[in-house]
Amino acid sequence: MQSTDGSPARREQFRSERRRLFREYLRLISSDFSRLSQGVRLAVVHASEDRSAEVSQLLGLEWALRKLLWKAELSLMFHWLGVKPIDATQLINALQGFEFSLREIHLSGASA
Repeated sequence: MQSTDGSPARREQFRSERRRLFREYLRLISSDFSRLSQGVRLAVVHASEDRSAEVSQLLGLEWALRKLLWKAELSLMFHWLGVKPIDATQLINALQGFEFSLREIHLSGASA
């Protein structure tokens, strides 16, 4: 942003582009999680044993992701208002945990 000519219009254009890119990133995260979640669902459905605990865990992960995505959208709104910068650290850390949990559910369903 410091490479702009310093005009408020250029700064706002830069900030707007950052928000657009972040929204695209959120869309991709949601899409990736949905695909991973669908794979886990299939593994759980095809398991020979009852996997209701894994289904419950998966639903909990999906709800947690939705809450984080809503929080990120709220953060974007505050950024638009000029209140605070966008921070994706919590979202990225949570996604890494979700990926581990999804793999764990998938492996427990596949081993049964």
